[in-house]
Amino acid sequence: MALIVSMVSLAIIAAACSSSEPTPAAAPAPAAPAPAAPAPAAPAPAAPAAEVGAGQTLNVLITNLGNGRFDTWLSDGEDLKFLRILDAPLVGGEGGSSLIPGTIKAWDMTSDGLNWTFTVQDDFVTFQNGDKLTVDDVQWSVDKMLGNEARRLESTGYYEPRNIGDAAQFDSVDLGPGADQFTVKGQRPRPDLPFWLSENAQGPQGLVQPKAYTLSQVKSGDAGFEGYERAPIGAGPMSITDWVPEQKYSFERFTDYWWHPGNGFAEDRRIKFEFLNMEVVPEDATRVAALQAGSANLIEANVLMTDGIKGAGAEIVWQDQSAYNWILMVDCWEPDMWCYDAGVRRAVEMAVNKRQIVEELYGRGATVKGWSYVTPDSMGYSSALDPLPYDLEGAKALLAKSGIVDGKMANGEQVSFKINTWDAGDTPLLPELSQLMADAWNNDLGFDVEVVVGDASAVRQKWNNRQFPADVLVRTNEARFDGTSITSGGYNNKDIAWRSVRDPDEEPWLTNTTIPVRKALNDLSSTRNASFVELYKLLKEDAQQWSAFYTNLPWGVGKDIKPGTYKPWTLVPYVTAIWTAVPAN
Repeated sequence: MALIVSMVSLAIIAAACSSSEPTPAAAPAPAAPAPAAPAPAAPAPAAPAAEVGAGQTLNVLITNLGNGRFDTWLSDGEDLKFLRILDAPLVGGEGGSSLIPGTIKAWDMTSDGLNWTFTVQDDFVTFQNGDKLTVDDVQWSVDKMLGNEARRLESTGYYEPRNIGDAAQFDSVDLGPGADQFTVKGQRPRPDLPFWLSENAQGPQGLVQPKAYTLSQVKSGDAGFEGYERAPIGAGPMSITDWVPEQKYSFERFTDYWWHPGNGFAEDRRIKFEFLNMEVVPEDATRVAALQAGSANLIEANVLMTDGIKGAGAEIVWQDQSAYNWILMVDCWEPDMWCYDAGVRRAVEMAVNKRQIVEELYGRGATVKGWSYVTPDSMGYSSALDPLPYDLEGAKALLAKSGIVDGKMANGEQVSFKINTWDAGDTPLLPELSQLMADAWNNDLGFDVEVVVGDASAVRQKWNNRQFPADVLVRTNEARFDGTSITSGGYNNKDIAWRSVRDPDEEPWLTNTTIPVRKALNDLSSTRNASFVELYKLLKEDAQQWSAFYTNLPWGVGKDIKPGTYKPWTLVPYVTAIWTAVPAN
Protein backbone atom coordinates (compact mmCIF):
# COMPACT_ATOMS: atom_id res chain seq x y z
CA MET A 1 0.00 0.00 0.00
CA ALA A 2 1.23 3.47 -0.76
CA LEU A 3 0.23 6.13 1.74
CA ILE A 4 0.60 9.15 -0.53
CA VAL A 5 -0.75 12.64 -1.02
CA SER A 6 -0.36 15.10 -3.85
CA MET A 7 2.24 17.84 -3.66
CA VAL A 8 -0.42 20.32 -4.76
CA SER A 9 -2.27 19.68 -1.50
CA LEU A 10 0.91 20.08 0.48
CA ALA A 11 1.63 23.42 -1.12
CA ILE A 12 -1.85 24.72 -0.36
CA ILE A 13 -1.93 23.63 3.26
CA ALA A 14 1.60 24.78 3.92
CA ALA A 15 0.23 28.26 3.37
CA ALA A 16 -1.55 27.96 6.68
CA CYS A 17 1.73 28.62 8.49
CA SER A 18 2.53 31.85 6.66
CA SER A 19 1.27 34.95 8.42
CA SER A 20 1.87 38.67 8.53
CA GLU A 21 1.72 38.43 12.32
CA PRO A 22 3.56 36.15 14.73
CA THR A 23 1.81 32.87 15.33
CA PRO A 24 1.46 31.38 18.81
CA ALA A 25 4.45 29.40 19.98
CA ALA A 26 2.24 26.38 20.53
CA ALA A 27 0.68 26.49 17.07
CA PRO A 28 0.30 23.11 15.37
CA ALA A 29 2.04 21.96 12.25
CA PRO A 30 0.64 23.29 8.96
CA ALA A 31 -2.70 21.77 8.01
CA ALA A 32 -1.22 19.32 5.55
CA PRO A 33 -3.25 16.35 4.30
CA ALA A 34 -0.38 13.95 5.06
CA PRO A 35 3.35 13.53 4.52
CA ALA A 36 4.19 12.82 0.90
CA ALA A 37 6.35 9.88 1.86
CA PRO A 38 4.83 6.57 2.98
CA ALA A 39 4.26 6.39 6.71
CA PRO A 40 6.87 4.21 8.38
CA ALA A 41 5.55 0.94 9.66
CA ALA A 42 5.53 0.71 13.44
CA PRO A 43 6.38 -2.50 15.27
CA ALA A 44 3.56 -5.00 15.41
CA PRO A 45 1.53 -5.09 18.63
CA ALA A 46 2.78 -7.41 21.33
CA ALA A 47 -0.32 -9.57 21.04
CA PRO A 48 -2.90 -10.15 18.30
CA ALA A 49 -5.77 -7.68 18.42
CA ALA A 50 -8.21 -10.40 19.43
CA GLU A 51 -6.16 -11.09 22.59
CA VAL A 52 -5.53 -7.53 23.81
CA GLY A 53 -8.20 -6.70 26.38
CA ALA A 54 -10.08 -9.92 25.66
CA GLY A 55 -13.27 -10.08 27.69
CA GLN A 56 -12.82 -6.53 29.01
CA THR A 57 -15.40 -3.77 28.61
CA LEU A 58 -14.82 -0.04 28.29
CA ASN A 59 -17.79 1.80 29.81
CA VAL A 60 -18.01 5.41 28.63
CA LEU A 61 -20.49 7.89 30.08
CA ILE A 62 -21.24 11.01 28.05
CA THR A 63 -23.29 14.12 28.68
CA ASN A 64 -25.47 14.20 25.59
CA LEU A 65 -25.91 13.23 21.95
CA GLY A 66 -27.41 14.94 18.92
CA ASN A 67 -30.34 13.29 17.18
CA GLY A 68 -28.88 9.77 17.39
CA ARG A 69 -29.04 9.13 13.65
CA PHE A 70 -26.68 6.69 11.91
CA ASP A 71 -26.91 8.33 8.48
CA THR A 72 -23.75 10.39 8.52
CA TRP A 73 -25.31 13.42 6.81
CA LEU A 74 -28.44 13.63 8.95
CA SER A 75 -26.78 13.11 12.33
CA ASP A 76 -25.58 15.98 14.52
CA GLY A 77 -22.04 16.80 15.59
CA GLU A 78 -22.53 15.27 19.04
CA ASP A 79 -23.35 11.94 17.38
CA LEU A 80 -19.68 11.65 16.47
CA LYS A 81 -19.28 10.29 19.99
CA PHE A 82 -20.69 6.92 18.91
CA LEU A 83 -20.29 7.19 15.14
CA ARG A 84 -16.49 7.32 15.42
CA ILE A 85 -16.68 3.88 17.05
CA LEU A 86 -18.84 2.39 14.29
CA ASP A 87 -17.57 4.16 11.19
CA ALA A 88 -14.25 4.77 9.46
CA PRO A 89 -12.98 8.17 8.32
CA LEU A 90 -12.77 9.29 4.71
CA VAL A 91 -9.59 11.29 5.35
CA GLY A 92 -7.69 10.39 8.51
CA GLY A 93 -6.51 12.79 11.15
CA GLU A 94 -4.29 13.16 14.17
CA GLY A 95 -5.90 16.20 15.77
CA GLY A 96 -5.35 19.88 15.07
CA SER A 97 -4.23 20.41 11.49
CA SER A 98 -2.62 17.05 10.75
CA LEU A 99 -4.32 14.98 8.04
CA ILE A 100 -3.30 11.47 6.98
CA PRO A 101 -4.75 8.81 4.69
CA GLY A 102 -7.87 6.96 5.83
CA THR A 103 -10.28 5.20 3.48
CA ILE A 104 -9.08 7.87 1.06
CA LYS A 105 -5.32 7.58 0.56
CA ALA A 106 -4.53 10.56 -1.69
CA TRP A 107 -6.08 13.82 -2.88
CA ASP A 108 -5.20 16.35 -5.53
CA MET A 109 -6.59 19.83 -6.19
CA THR A 110 -6.72 21.65 -9.51
CA SER A 111 -4.78 24.91 -9.70
CA ASP A 112 -7.99 26.99 -9.55
CA GLY A 113 -9.13 25.26 -6.35
CA LEU A 114 -12.48 24.26 -7.85
CA ASN A 115 -12.03 20.51 -8.26
CA TRP A 116 -10.55 17.71 -6.18
CA THR A 117 -9.65 14.18 -7.23
CA PHE A 118 -9.60 11.61 -4.43
CA THR A 119 -7.97 8.18 -4.59
CA VAL A 120 -9.56 5.41 -2.54
CA GLN A 121 -7.59 3.09 -0.30
CA ASP A 122 -6.34 -0.36 -1.33
CA ASP A 123 -8.58 -3.41 -0.98
CA PHE A 124 -7.80 -4.21 2.66
CA VAL A 125 -10.61 -2.01 4.05
CA THR A 126 -13.57 -4.17 5.10
CA PHE A 127 -17.06 -3.35 6.32
CA GLN A 128 -18.42 -5.18 9.33
CA ASN A 129 -20.60 -7.45 7.16
CA GLY A 130 -17.51 -8.68 5.30
CA ASP A 131 -17.93 -6.53 2.17
CA LYS A 132 -14.79 -4.87 0.83
CA LEU A 133 -14.77 -1.10 0.57
CA THR A 134 -14.93 0.12 -3.04
CA VAL A 135 -14.64 3.47 -4.73
CA ASP A 136 -18.44 3.37 -5.10
CA ASP A 137 -18.89 3.48 -1.32
CA VAL A 138 -16.64 6.48 -0.88
CA GLN A 139 -17.90 8.42 -3.90
CA TRP A 140 -21.51 7.84 -2.85
CA SER A 141 -20.81 8.90 0.74
CA VAL A 142 -19.67 12.28 -0.58
CA ASP A 143 -22.30 12.46 -3.35
CA LYS A 144 -25.15 12.23 -0.85
CA MET A 145 -23.77 15.35 0.84
CA LEU A 146 -22.51 17.49 -2.03
CA GLY A 147 -23.74 16.07 -5.34
CA ASN A 148 -26.73 14.91 -7.32
CA GLU A 149 -27.60 12.19 -4.79
CA ALA A 150 -28.14 14.93 -2.21
CA ARG A 151 -30.48 16.73 -4.58
CA ARG A 152 -32.36 13.48 -5.29
CA LEU A 153 -32.87 12.81 -1.59
CA GLU A 154 -34.24 16.32 -1.12
CA SER A 155 -36.74 15.67 -3.91
CA THR A 156 -38.02 12.52 -2.15
CA GLY A 157 -38.54 14.39 1.11
CA TYR A 158 -35.84 12.44 2.95
CA TYR A 159 -33.71 15.58 3.13
CA GLU A 160 -35.01 18.99 4.08
CA PRO A 161 -33.92 21.94 1.91
CA ARG A 162 -31.39 22.94 4.58
CA ASN A 163 -29.66 19.55 4.17
CA ILE A 164 -28.55 20.46 0.66
CA GLY A 165 -27.24 23.94 1.42
CA ASP A 166 -23.64 22.80 0.96
CA ALA A 167 -24.51 21.02 -2.30
CA ALA A 168 -25.55 24.38 -3.78
CA GLN A 169 -21.86 25.25 -4.16
CA PHE A 170 -20.89 22.02 -5.93
CA ASP A 171 -21.74 20.77 -9.41
CA SER A 172 -21.17 17.04 -9.07
CA VAL A 173 -19.35 14.15 -7.41
CA ASP A 174 -18.33 11.79 -10.22
CA LEU A 175 -16.45 8.51 -10.48
CA GLY A 176 -13.07 8.74 -12.22
CA PRO A 177 -10.78 9.55 -13.83
CA GLY A 178 -9.00 6.45 -12.50
CA ALA A 179 -10.68 3.19 -11.53
CA ASP A 180 -10.01 3.92 -7.84
CA GLN A 181 -10.78 7.65 -7.98
CA PHE A 182 -13.66 10.10 -7.81
CA THR A 183 -13.80 13.84 -8.53
CA VAL A 184 -15.63 16.58 -6.66
CA LYS A 185 -16.42 19.53 -8.94
CA GLY A 186 -17.11 22.82 -7.20
CA GLN A 187 -18.34 26.26 -8.18
CA ARG A 188 -15.99 28.06 -5.79
CA PRO A 189 -12.51 27.26 -4.49
CA ARG A 190 -12.49 24.87 -1.53
CA PRO A 191 -8.87 24.22 -0.56
CA ASP A 192 -10.13 22.92 2.77
CA LEU A 193 -12.18 20.04 1.33
CA PRO A 194 -9.89 17.21 2.56
CA PHE A 195 -10.00 18.74 6.04
CA TRP A 196 -13.80 19.00 5.88
CA LEU A 197 -13.93 15.31 4.93
CA SER A 198 -11.54 14.27 7.70
CA GLU A 199 -11.88 12.99 11.25
CA ASN A 200 -10.41 16.31 12.39
CA ALA A 201 -13.60 18.00 11.21
CA GLN A 202 -16.45 19.03 13.47
CA GLY A 203 -19.25 16.94 11.97
CA PRO A 204 -20.01 13.40 10.78
CA GLN A 205 -19.47 14.31 7.12
CA GLY A 206 -15.97 12.83 7.35
CA LEU A 207 -17.22 9.24 7.71
CA VAL A 208 -17.79 6.58 5.04
CA GLN A 209 -21.13 4.76 4.73
CA PRO A 210 -21.55 1.49 2.75
CA LYS A 211 -23.48 2.13 -0.46
CA ALA A 212 -24.55 -1.36 -1.53
CA TYR A 213 -25.52 -2.39 1.99
CA THR A 214 -27.44 0.83 2.68
CA LEU A 215 -29.38 0.54 -0.57
CA SER A 216 -30.14 -3.12 0.16
CA GLN A 217 -31.99 -2.02 3.30
CA VAL A 218 -34.38 0.30 1.43
CA LYS A 219 -37.98 -0.90 1.72
CA SER A 220 -41.06 0.04 -0.27
CA GLY A 221 -42.28 3.44 0.80
CA ASP A 222 -38.95 4.60 2.20
CA ALA A 223 -38.02 8.15 1.23
CA GLY A 224 -34.36 7.43 1.89
CA PHE A 225 -32.31 5.22 4.14
CA GLU A 226 -34.69 4.46 6.97
CA GLY A 227 -33.72 0.78 6.71
CA TYR A 228 -30.08 1.57 7.41
CA GLU A 229 -31.13 3.32 10.61
CA ARG A 230 -32.62 0.01 11.78
CA ALA A 231 -29.55 -2.12 10.95
CA PRO A 232 -26.40 0.03 10.69
CA ILE A 233 -22.93 -1.23 9.87
CA GLY A 234 -19.66 0.58 9.26
CA ALA A 235 -15.98 0.06 8.55
CA GLY A 236 -14.82 1.32 11.93
CA PRO A 237 -13.13 -0.46 14.83
CA MET A 238 -16.27 -1.87 16.49
CA SER A 239 -19.63 -3.31 15.40
CA ILE A 240 -22.79 -2.14 17.09
CA THR A 241 -24.66 -4.90 18.93
CA ASP A 242 -27.49 -3.04 20.64
CA TRP A 243 -28.72 0.49 21.15
CA VAL A 244 -31.44 2.66 22.60
CA PRO A 245 -31.60 5.73 20.31
CA GLU A 246 -30.07 8.84 21.84
CA GLN A 247 -29.42 6.96 25.08
CA LYS A 248 -27.13 3.89 24.99
CA TYR A 249 -24.93 2.19 22.37
CA SER A 250 -23.15 -1.15 22.81
CA PHE A 251 -20.28 -2.37 20.63
CA GLU A 252 -18.11 -5.41 20.09
CA ARG A 253 -14.62 -5.32 18.62
CA PHE A 254 -14.47 -5.78 14.84
CA THR A 255 -11.66 -8.29 14.49
CA ASP A 256 -10.99 -7.42 10.84
CA TYR A 257 -10.45 -3.73 11.48
CA TRP A 258 -7.80 -2.64 9.05
CA TRP A 259 -6.03 0.37 10.60
CA HIS A 260 -2.79 -1.15 11.90
CA PRO A 261 0.89 -1.48 10.92
CA GLY A 262 0.23 -4.69 9.01
CA ASN A 263 -1.46 -2.54 6.36
CA GLY A 264 1.28 0.08 6.39
CA PHE A 265 -0.11 2.49 8.97
CA ALA A 266 2.19 4.01 11.56
CA GLU A 267 -0.34 3.57 14.36
CA ASP A 268 -2.44 0.64 15.52
CA ARG A 269 -5.95 2.02 15.91
CA ARG A 270 -7.62 -1.22 16.96
CA ILE A 271 -9.49 -0.62 20.21
CA LYS A 272 -7.85 -2.40 23.11
CA PHE A 273 -11.06 -3.51 24.83
CA GLU A 274 -13.28 -6.28 23.44
CA PHE A 275 -16.52 -4.51 24.31
CA LEU A 276 -17.59 -0.88 24.67
CA ASN A 277 -20.74 0.63 26.14
CA MET A 278 -21.52 4.31 25.67
CA GLU A 279 -24.38 5.79 27.66
CA VAL A 280 -25.84 9.26 28.08
CA VAL A 281 -25.89 10.28 31.74
CA PRO A 282 -26.64 14.01 31.96
CA GLU A 283 -26.15 14.37 35.72
CA ASP A 284 -22.55 15.32 36.58
CA ALA A 285 -22.65 13.76 40.05
CA THR A 286 -23.96 10.46 38.69
CA ARG A 287 -21.11 10.19 36.21
CA VAL A 288 -18.53 10.89 38.91
CA ALA A 289 -20.15 8.36 41.25
CA ALA A 290 -20.03 5.72 38.51
CA LEU A 291 -16.35 6.47 37.94
CA GLN A 292 -15.63 6.11 41.64
CA ALA A 293 -17.62 2.87 41.88
CA GLY A 294 -15.85 1.39 38.86
CA SER A 295 -19.01 0.96 36.78
CA ALA A 296 -17.63 3.58 34.38
CA ASN A 297 -14.06 3.67 33.04
CA LEU A 298 -14.19 6.96 31.14
CA ILE A 299 -16.51 9.92 31.65
CA GLU A 300 -17.06 13.09 29.68
CA ALA A 301 -16.74 15.88 32.21
CA ASN A 302 -16.63 19.66 32.42
CA VAL A 303 -14.67 22.24 34.33
CA LEU A 304 -17.01 22.11 37.31
CA MET A 305 -16.34 18.40 37.87
CA THR A 306 -12.57 18.32 38.31
CA ASP A 307 -12.62 18.35 42.12
CA GLY A 308 -15.13 15.51 42.14
CA ILE A 309 -13.00 13.46 39.76
CA LYS A 310 -9.92 14.01 41.89
CA GLY A 311 -11.92 13.07 44.96
CA ALA A 312 -12.92 9.84 43.25
CA GLY A 313 -9.24 8.96 42.90
CA ALA A 314 -9.43 9.12 39.10
CA GLU A 315 -7.14 10.65 36.51
CA ILE A 316 -8.03 13.87 34.67
CA VAL A 317 -7.01 14.16 31.03
CA TRP A 318 -7.59 17.46 29.20
CA GLN A 319 -8.87 17.76 25.65
CA ASP A 320 -7.64 21.25 24.85
CA GLN A 321 -9.50 23.75 22.65
CA SER A 322 -12.42 21.38 22.34
CA ALA A 323 -15.23 23.93 22.05
CA TYR A 324 -16.00 27.63 22.16
CA ASN A 325 -18.79 29.77 23.50
CA TRP A 326 -20.66 31.05 20.44
CA ILE A 327 -22.72 34.24 20.72
CA LEU A 328 -24.72 35.13 17.62
CA MET A 329 -26.63 38.28 16.82
CA VAL A 330 -29.30 36.45 14.86
CA ASP A 331 -30.68 37.73 11.56
CA CYS A 332 -30.05 41.43 12.23
CA TRP A 333 -30.92 42.12 8.63
CA GLU A 334 -33.48 44.97 8.64
CA PRO A 335 -32.53 48.66 9.10
CA ASP A 336 -35.19 49.15 11.80
CA MET A 337 -33.81 46.35 13.99
CA TRP A 338 -31.94 47.38 17.13
CA CYS A 339 -28.91 45.26 16.12
CA TYR A 340 -28.65 46.26 12.45
CA ASP A 341 -25.67 48.56 13.02
CA ALA A 342 -22.26 46.92 13.58
CA GLY A 343 -21.41 49.55 16.19
CA VAL A 344 -24.38 48.45 18.28
CA ARG A 345 -23.33 44.83 18.00
CA ARG A 346 -19.82 45.72 19.20
CA ALA A 347 -21.28 47.79 22.02
CA VAL A 348 -23.22 44.91 23.54
CA GLU A 349 -20.02 42.84 23.69
CA MET A 350 -18.11 45.72 25.30
CA ALA A 351 -20.82 46.05 27.96
CA VAL A 352 -20.21 42.51 29.26
CA ASN A 353 -17.33 41.95 31.69
CA LYS A 354 -16.44 38.63 30.09
CA ARG A 355 -13.21 38.02 31.96
CA GLN A 356 -14.81 38.45 35.37
CA ILE A 357 -17.77 36.25 34.43
CA VAL A 358 -15.58 33.51 33.01
CA GLU A 359 -13.26 33.48 36.01
CA GLU A 360 -16.20 33.21 38.39
CA LEU A 361 -18.08 30.54 36.43
CA TYR A 362 -15.42 28.37 34.81
CA GLY A 363 -11.88 28.83 36.12
CA ARG A 364 -9.11 26.75 34.46
CA GLY A 365 -11.33 25.16 31.83
CA ALA A 366 -12.16 28.37 29.96
CA THR A 367 -9.84 30.90 28.35
CA VAL A 368 -10.79 34.43 27.25
CA LYS A 369 -9.02 34.33 23.91
CA GLY A 370 -9.99 34.06 20.26
CA TRP A 371 -13.00 35.12 18.26
CA SER A 372 -15.92 32.81 17.59
CA TYR A 373 -14.57 29.66 15.88
CA VAL A 374 -10.95 30.90 15.81
CA THR A 375 -8.99 29.75 18.86
CA PRO A 376 -5.24 30.26 19.45
CA ASP A 377 -4.14 27.19 17.47
CA SER A 378 -6.56 27.81 14.59
CA MET A 379 -5.49 28.97 11.17
CA GLY A 380 -5.79 32.77 11.01
CA TYR A 381 -5.59 33.46 14.74
CA SER A 382 -3.98 36.68 15.98
CA SER A 383 -4.21 38.42 19.33
CA ALA A 384 -6.34 41.10 17.66
CA LEU A 385 -9.16 38.54 17.68
CA ASP A 386 -9.31 38.26 21.46
CA PRO A 387 -12.58 39.44 23.04
CA LEU A 388 -13.15 43.17 23.30
CA PRO A 389 -12.24 44.50 26.76
CA TYR A 390 -14.98 45.55 29.13
CA ASP A 391 -15.73 49.23 28.48
CA LEU A 392 -19.18 50.32 29.61
CA GLU A 393 -18.71 54.01 28.79
CA GLY A 394 -17.34 53.15 25.36
CA ALA A 395 -20.33 50.87 24.80
CA LYS A 396 -22.77 53.64 25.70
CA ALA A 397 -20.98 56.04 23.35
CA LEU A 398 -21.28 53.57 20.46
CA LEU A 399 -24.96 53.05 21.20
CA ALA A 400 -25.58 56.81 21.32
CA LYS A 401 -23.85 57.20 17.97
CA SER A 402 -26.44 54.81 16.54
CA GLY A 403 -29.32 56.60 18.28
CA ILE A 404 -29.78 54.25 21.24
CA VAL A 405 -29.83 56.03 24.61
CA ASP A 406 -30.99 54.55 27.93
CA GLY A 407 -32.32 51.49 26.16
CA LYS A 408 -34.46 53.42 23.68
CA MET A 409 -33.94 53.65 19.93
CA ALA A 410 -34.15 56.99 18.12
CA ASN A 411 -37.86 56.39 17.39
CA GLY A 412 -38.53 55.88 21.10
CA GLU A 413 -38.93 52.13 20.84
CA GLN A 414 -37.56 50.05 23.70
CA VAL A 415 -34.68 47.73 22.83
CA SER A 416 -36.18 44.34 23.65
CA PHE A 417 -35.06 40.85 22.68
CA LYS A 418 -34.51 37.32 23.95
CA ILE A 419 -31.36 35.33 24.61
CA ASN A 420 -32.00 31.76 23.48
CA THR A 421 -29.77 29.07 24.95
CA TRP A 422 -29.65 25.52 26.32
CA ASP A 423 -27.86 23.40 28.92
CA ALA A 424 -24.73 21.97 27.25
CA GLY A 425 -22.60 19.12 28.52
CA ASP A 426 -19.21 20.34 27.32
CA THR A 427 -19.81 23.96 28.32
CA PRO A 428 -21.94 24.05 31.46
CA LEU A 429 -23.75 27.06 32.88
CA LEU A 430 -24.79 28.57 29.54
CA PRO A 431 -28.13 29.64 31.08
CA GLU A 432 -26.24 31.29 33.95
CA LEU A 433 -23.83 32.94 31.51
CA SER A 434 -26.80 34.17 29.47
CA GLN A 435 -28.49 35.60 32.56
CA LEU A 436 -25.36 37.48 33.60
CA MET A 437 -25.17 38.96 30.10
CA ALA A 438 -28.85 39.87 30.24
CA ASP A 439 -28.37 41.48 33.66
CA ALA A 440 -25.53 43.62 32.30
CA TRP A 441 -27.58 44.76 29.32
CA ASN A 442 -30.71 45.39 31.38
CA ASN A 443 -29.07 47.13 34.34
CA ASP A 444 -26.33 49.07 32.58
CA LEU A 445 -27.81 49.79 29.15
CA GLY A 446 -31.54 49.94 29.91
CA PHE A 447 -32.43 47.07 27.57
CA ASP A 448 -35.30 44.64 28.12
CA VAL A 449 -33.73 41.19 27.74
CA GLU A 450 -35.24 37.82 28.65
CA VAL A 451 -33.36 34.51 28.80
CA VAL A 452 -35.17 31.52 27.30
CA VAL A 453 -33.69 28.07 28.00
CA GLY A 454 -34.78 25.27 25.67
CA ASP A 455 -33.84 21.87 24.35
CA ALA A 456 -30.70 21.98 22.20
CA SER A 457 -32.23 20.30 19.14
CA ALA A 458 -35.39 22.42 19.32
CA VAL A 459 -33.45 25.66 19.68
CA ARG A 460 -31.21 24.78 16.73
CA GLN A 461 -34.25 23.91 14.62
CA LYS A 462 -35.92 27.24 15.37
CA TRP A 463 -32.68 29.08 14.60
CA ASN A 464 -32.38 27.30 11.25
CA ASN A 465 -36.03 28.10 10.52
CA ARG A 466 -35.44 31.87 10.99
CA GLN A 467 -37.55 32.10 14.16
CA PHE A 468 -35.12 34.28 16.17
CA PRO A 469 -34.90 37.57 14.23
CA ALA A 470 -32.97 40.23 16.16
CA ASP A 471 -32.55 37.87 19.11
CA VAL A 472 -29.28 36.59 20.57
CA LEU A 473 -28.25 32.93 20.56
CA VAL A 474 -25.80 31.73 23.22
CA ARG A 475 -24.54 28.22 22.58
CA THR A 476 -21.51 25.98 22.46
CA ASN A 477 -19.89 24.86 19.22
CA GLU A 478 -16.98 22.70 18.14
CA ALA A 479 -13.54 24.27 17.86
CA ARG A 480 -11.57 23.67 14.65
CA PHE A 481 -8.25 24.32 12.97
CA ASP A 482 -9.55 25.35 9.54
CA GLY A 483 -12.54 27.71 9.51
CA THR A 484 -12.94 27.81 5.73
CA SER A 485 -16.19 25.85 5.70
CA ILE A 486 -17.94 27.74 8.50
CA THR A 487 -16.77 31.08 7.05
CA SER A 488 -18.11 30.14 3.63
CA GLY A 489 -21.39 28.92 5.09
CA GLY A 490 -21.89 31.93 7.30
CA TYR A 491 -20.93 34.68 4.88
CA ASN A 492 -20.93 33.33 1.33
CA ASN A 493 -23.86 30.91 0.86
CA LYS A 494 -27.47 32.09 0.96
CA ASP A 495 -28.66 28.46 1.02
CA ILE A 496 -27.16 27.78 4.47
CA ALA A 497 -29.84 27.98 7.16
CA TRP A 498 -27.54 29.27 9.91
CA ARG A 499 -25.84 31.97 7.82
CA SER A 500 -24.91 35.36 9.29
CA VAL A 501 -25.99 37.45 6.28
CA ARG A 502 -29.27 37.39 4.39
CA ASP A 503 -27.73 37.26 0.92
CA PRO A 504 -24.00 37.67 0.28
CA ASP A 505 -24.71 39.36 -3.05
CA GLU A 506 -26.93 42.05 -1.49
CA GLU A 507 -25.78 45.29 0.11
CA PRO A 508 -24.61 46.09 2.71
CA TRP A 509 -23.19 42.58 3.08
CA LEU A 510 -21.62 42.48 -0.38
CA THR A 511 -19.30 45.37 0.46
CA ASN A 512 -18.93 44.82 4.19
CA THR A 513 -18.16 41.10 4.27
CA THR A 514 -18.72 39.20 1.02
CA ILE A 515 -15.95 40.73 -1.08
CA PRO A 516 -13.32 40.31 1.68
CA VAL A 517 -14.57 36.78 2.41
CA ARG A 518 -14.32 35.75 -1.23
CA LYS A 519 -10.86 37.25 -1.49
CA ALA A 520 -9.63 35.10 1.40
CA LEU A 521 -11.47 32.00 0.20
CA ASN A 522 -9.88 32.39 -3.24
CA ASP A 523 -6.35 32.65 -1.84
CA LEU A 524 -4.72 29.32 -2.71
CA SER A 525 -1.17 30.53 -2.20
CA SER A 526 1.38 30.64 0.59
CA THR A 527 -0.36 33.77 1.93
CA ARG A 528 -3.57 31.93 2.80
CA ASN A 529 -3.05 32.08 6.56
CA ALA A 530 -2.24 35.80 6.38
CA SER A 531 -5.39 36.37 4.32
CA PHE A 532 -7.51 34.74 7.01
CA VAL A 533 -5.74 36.74 9.74
CA GLU A 534 -6.92 39.93 8.04
CA LEU A 535 -10.37 38.56 7.18
CA TYR A 536 -11.09 37.47 10.72
CA LYS A 537 -10.18 40.94 12.02
CA LEU A 538 -12.78 42.40 9.67
CA LEU A 539 -15.44 39.84 10.64
CA LYS A 540 -14.76 40.55 14.29
CA GLU A 541 -15.38 44.26 13.64
CA ASP A 542 -18.62 43.39 11.83
CA ALA A 543 -19.67 41.60 15.03
CA GLN A 544 -22.40 39.35 13.68
CA GLN A 545 -20.94 36.80 16.09
CA TRP A 546 -18.41 36.70 18.91
CA SER A 547 -17.35 34.58 21.83
CA ALA A 548 -16.51 35.09 25.47
CA PHE A 549 -14.11 32.16 25.72
CA TYR A 550 -13.06 28.76 24.46
CA THR A 551 -13.13 25.65 26.63
CA ASN A 552 -10.87 22.75 27.43
CA LEU A 553 -12.75 19.53 28.11
CA PRO A 554 -11.65 17.30 31.01
CA TRP A 555 -12.13 13.53 30.86
CA GLY A 556 -12.32 11.43 34.00
CA VAL A 557 -10.26 8.25 33.55
CA GLY A 558 -10.93 5.33 35.87
CA LYS A 559 -8.69 2.71 37.42
CA ASP A 560 -9.39 0.11 34.70
CA ILE A 561 -7.48 2.26 32.18
CA LYS A 562 -3.71 2.37 32.49
CA PRO A 563 -2.71 5.85 33.70
CA GLY A 564 -1.25 8.16 31.06
CA THR A 565 -2.48 6.14 28.08
CA TYR A 566 -5.68 7.91 27.02
CA LYS A 567 -4.69 10.88 24.85
CA PRO A 568 -7.60 12.80 23.28
CA TRP A 569 -6.82 15.14 20.42
CA THR A 570 -6.46 18.92 20.56
CA LEU A 571 -8.82 21.11 18.50
CA VAL A 572 -11.11 18.17 17.73
CA PRO A 573 -14.32 17.76 19.73
CA TYR A 574 -16.10 14.79 21.29
CA VAL A 575 -14.71 11.27 21.75
CA THR A 576 -11.35 11.00 19.99
CA ALA A 577 -8.43 8.54 19.88
CA ILE A 578 -10.29 5.97 21.97
CA TRP A 579 -7.79 3.34 20.80
CA THR A 580 -5.09 4.94 22.95
CA ALA A 581 -6.83 3.82 26.16
CA VAL A 582 -5.03 0.69 27.39
CA PRO A 583 -6.52 -1.75 29.94
CA ALA A 584 -4.81 -1.51 33.31
CA ASN A 585 -4.59 -5.31 33.54
